[in-house]
Amino acid sequence: MTKFRPGALFLILCLSLAFQSSAVAQPVITVTPEAPLVDQALDMRVEGLAPDSIATLILQAVDADEQAFTAYATFQADGAGLIDLSETRPLSGTYDTIDPMGLFWSMTVAGDRYQRAGFSLGGGNEIAMELSVQVDREVQASTMISRLLRAPDVTISDVQEGGLYGRLFRPGGLEGERPAVIVMGGSEGGVDSAVMQAQLLASRGYVALALGYFAFDGEGDLPSSLQDLPLEYFDGAVDWLAAQPFVDGDRIALLGGSKGAEAALLTAAYFDNVAAVIAIAPTSHVWAAPFASDDQSSWSLDGEPLAFVPYRNDPTYNPPSGFPNELYRHYGFALETLADSDSAIPIERTTAAVLLIAGMDDRIWPSAEMSRRLIARADAYGARSNVTSFTYPNAGHSFNAARLPTSWTPTEWRRWPNGGTAAGNAAAHAAAWQAILDFLEAM
Repeated sequence: MTKFRPGALFLILCLSLAFQSSAVAQPVITVTPEAPLVDQALDMRVEGLAPDSIATLILQAVDADEQAFTAYATFQADGAGLIDLSETRPLSGTYDTIDPMGLFWSMTVAGDRYQRAGFSLGGGNEIAMELSVQVDREVQASTMISRLLRAPDVTISDVQEGGLYGRLFRPGGLEGERPAVIVMGGSEGGVDSAVMQAQLLASRGYVALALGYFAFDGEGDLPSSLQDLPLEYFDGAVDWLAAQPFVDGDRIALLGGSKGAEAALLTAAYFDNVAAVIAIAPTSHVWAAPFASDDQSSWSLDGEPLAFVPYRNDPTYNPPSGFPNELYRHYGFALETLADSDSAIPIERTTAAVLLIAGMDDRIWPSAEMSRRLIARADAYGARSNVTSFTYPNAGHSFNAARLPTSWTPTEWRRWPNGGTAAGNAAAHAAAWQAILDFLEAM
């Protein structure tokens, strides 16, 4: 009969406990909340790592154009084997600050299109992403993250009546009259550029109309150019929305970006049927129609074109073909040399509350300076109390409500840079969207 020595038995017991411990101590990824909207911040943690060990988190997603986006960050776990992205700075990766959403905004397309691709959303309602954790280049755990473009109970309908063209988003599960927002894009034209903000607003209880007002391809019989477009069109949109039985007609806001901000500010100045205006990358003056062959106003009122600032090239700035052409140089030159009181937007006329959002590194037009001019005019006419303004450092022209990649430059924009840095734009977008939601809450 074989006898076990006590030392051998002790060794077997230790090996058994070690095996059990290693089997249990597998990394666990936790992401909350589940199925969030794309404008929500997430709490992401990895637990069960070896104390003080090095691990790399990799976030991957394929967009609607089948482009593979990736971001990564390498961390050192704490003494308890925990990596909390809201508290831990990466050692290296596609971003380098403490930011729980850093992996999301720093995603890029690797290879030949590195930093040259925009994240295409397509027509669905879900963005699927995979988050994995690697130790010594071996995947230890992974999980899928589903992010929603709108709440599941939001209903969508096309609007093509009364000369209007748009898409209406209605919140579900709410009764009675609701506050409403008309969302307008910029000089890209069409309706699609207004959809993201509209559907997120509907997800938060607002009736939201993504309104088209011109389209280069003649979408929905819209004008194919932004020339002498009647401000009465926007006034009619407000009246149509106010007439809907589910809308509180006393709480309608206009939200526009760039040329859409210009339209929103002018509509609120000349008509008295809106409660609030949100102007993103605003202008202090009426500008000439973009891409027009000759000088024409963008807008008209009572059949007459509004006075405008013509677009002129800065004679001291003329980059050769193939180099970026920073449009703000030309807009800034025209603003300083040709803008006058006739073309100024009369912000003092509006009774609406006004929120101005601008990036200090806007390379399309000098929106921070024009925001300052709007405030100065309101102050001069005793209307400063109606105006709230936020300007963000290291932020460019565009502001996205969704927390999506900002570390890219769309191919078609490389000639006309948007401005800002990846990190600066991401921080500004999140802060500005929260400011917008707070502003609307007070409407």
